[in-house]
Amino acid sequence: RLSKKKCPELVRPRNWEKQVEIATALAKGVPGILRIDLYPGENSVIFSELTYTTQYCHPSFGFHPRVADGLLHAIQYGAIDPEAATPALVKSIIHDRSWVLVQFDDVSRLVTPNSRAFPSPVDLCENGNSNHIQYDHPKWQDNDGVKKCLHAAKEVASSPLRCIAVSSSDTHSSPSFKVFSDEKVPTFSTVMGHVDWGRAITLLVLAAILSCMGVGTKKQKNQYLNNALYLVAMLVVVRLTSPDVESTFSHHSILDTTKESFRAFAYVHPMESTHIALGHFATYWFPIASWTSKSPRNLLLWQFLYEAVTAGVNEYCHLIESENAIHCTRVAFKKSVKMCAFDDLMRAYILPPFFVYGYLLPKFTFYWICKVPFYLWIGALMIGIFCKARNEKLAKRDKKKNMGVKSW
Repeated sequence: RLSKKKCPELVRPRNWEKQVEIATALAKGVPGILRIDLYPGENSVIFSELTYTTQYCHPSFGFHPRVADGLLHAIQYGAIDPEAATPALVKSIIHDRSWVLVQFDDVSRLVTPNSRAFPSPVDLCENGNSNHIQYDHPKWQDNDGVKKCLHAAKEVASSPLRCIAVSSSDTHSSPSFKVFSDEKVPTFSTVMGHVDWGRAITLLVLAAILSCMGVGTKKQKNQYLNNALYLVAMLVVVRLTSPDVESTFSHHSILDTTKESFRAFAYVHPMESTHIALGHFATYWFPIASWTSKSPRNLLLWQFLYEAVTAGVNEYCHLIESENAIHCTRVAFKKSVKMCAFDDLMRAYILPPFFVYGYLLPKFTFYWICKVPFYLWIGALMIGIFCKARNEKLAKRDKKKNMGVKSW
């Protein structure tokens, strides 16, 4: 259109009407766009291929050719049975986002929580290496970061959810990778497996012993000393029993640990996940009840409920989280914090009630209030005014009746 030159006249190909007829027949019942490549022969029409994607198969349009190439490679070399490669399987593999990259700036500090999910380990490792070397780069196979990333990917390749955490305190140093895996579908065994039944049963047995012996059952003026002693005892238990603990205290201050825990908490609790918020509101008052209880026995009972009920409900709600990036961020952050016993104690026993009722509850309430249309609030207000006026009218009528009975 912008050129002043006239377009050259195109000669109609041989068998043009036959090609249109064939293309029309092949395209029947095909949703979306289908490109059919046909070539004219002497007395025939030669078929080439069918193309179901547009925009040159660019990843920004939802197509990931590496995943498709990997699927074809697996079918060709017997890793996947060709008969099992149904349209549903192909669709699930193409649109899969179970490879998640979680970035840390050192051992346990999250980079601004923005984990990303990818359809394949190659896509993940392109973003996970410090030099950002692409797959088609000549040095892809020789890059140390790429080798480490692909090796880490092999460790979790068979897991439903593949979480790979990369950390590097120096931008010039080679990054280190740690892998975490988790289930994507909650079952009774997976949920119960996340509960520390050793601690829960121990607390229940201790509370039963105190009840039988009549010790620690009377009310006391305050529980500050008992709560402090319980936290110290839990610090010792975490340090001695947790296999992931490497030290008692970290080099980070309490304020830094609190800030980092809050950032991770805010990221893994989106307002759209109502099941997580409601589960937290229903069960995270158990530790608050233990802090305000007036006897050591009651403290142990409330902590037992926290270890068993709150942990179980919490894990179930997070396991059904649909966003794999959020799921993996939570798993990776929990694992990283567990390397220091005191940080793990703060994350698991001290900070959660403050985060749930001081941050999540107000934000969740405001978020869903704003979601309600304005006219519904006006309607609810009018109904409230009407009911109040009606109740006042009935109260006045009953008052007049009572006065008439008394005078009679």
